[in-house]
Amino acid sequence: GWDMPRIGNGPVGIWAYEADSVVIQHCISYRNKTSKGGEDGGGFDLDGGTTNSVLQYNYSHDNDGPGLMICQFAGAGPMSGNIIRNNISQNDGRKNNYAGIALWSEPGPITDSAIYNNTVYISPSGTTQPKAVRAVGANFANVEFRSNILISTGGVRLVYAQSTYGLKFEDNAYWADGGRYSFDWGGVDYASLAAWRVTRQETLDGTPVGYDVDPQLVAAGSGPTINDADRLGSLSAYLLKASSPLIDRGRQGASLFDFYGSILPQGPAYDIGAAEFSLDAPPPPPPPPPPPPIAVGSRVQTVTTATIYGRTSTTSKIKGTQAVSVQGTITAGPDTKNGYTWWTVNFDSGADGWVVAPAIQGAG
Repeated sequence: GWDMPRIGNGPVGIWAYEADSVVIQHCISYRNKTSKGGEDGGGFDLDGGTTNSVLQYNYSHDNDGPGLMICQFAGAGPMSGNIIRNNISQNDGRKNNYAGIALWSEPGPITDSAIYNNTVYISPSGTTQPKAVRAVGANFANVEFRSNILISTGGVRLVYAQSTYGLKFEDNAYWADGGRYSFDWGGVDYASLAAWRVTRQETLDGTPVGYDVDPQLVAAGSGPTINDADRLGSLSAYLLKASSPLIDRGRQGASLFDFYGSILPQGPAYDIGAAEFSLDAPPPPPPPPPPPPIAVGSRVQTVTTATIYGRTSTTSKIKGTQAVSVQGTITAGPDTKNGYTWWTVNFDSGADGWVVAPAIQGAG
């Protein structure tokens, strides 16, 4: 896991490799970590040798690594026929210059794959340089990105492609909240969608396609932590408003439903992004209140399985673990070490000790 002192490959929340016809759907994967000097730490991954498989209707957020990934490694079997569709990624790629959606083809090829009708929101992250989309390697063939919504803030790059061969972007929507657009295409940085079209991306038979407009989502970037996959439909932040310019602007895919379970299409044509606008849809519920702040004396509860340490180091003695939703009281902290914020928690039962902040939140 993320707390192992190793260099190189790391964990991913939900993934498959050397497999065929896998479907990963209606899942949540968040706050996965990678070790110091390690890699990965992502949400979802179709890894080496996976064919004819699908990631769909999933919610990924706040992972160190990519939210959604297709990765081909040396020595793996063929990697083709894979699809990433109708997913939501929020603030993934917190470390190692990763992205909301990532492709990795070193050295083996990724072929005949499609990424469509996803919604990605990405904001800055410390000293790393996240992206909305990142493609590393030079071995792609017939890989398409279409009808996705890519949103960046704070000057974060929208698209990064190390090599430009075999990738095609059409009918996607890009929004740089703050005004700084960046498309790094084969080492050349283009500062606008119009400028990037000189590479023949976002063109169809010579005609410009794609959009650089505010998608007008309900509350992009404010998606909460959801610990029950049956409640994915409550993720109202990524619904389209009635005023969205992306309604009826997408291309037909193979999906029968959108992220929220609405039949496609709802109007005369398909929408762009993970959500299909519907006049018949009930109004989105209000977002849940934020958890109370943490301080010494605060009551807290675990939001994921928490490892309890003897000191503020992931290499210190492990005193035990606590399951999700176990409550306790903060007795010391905060202490910042190795890029993490630590608190001492006296749990109501079981092991007590130091816990990294992402594993706990204030208990109302």
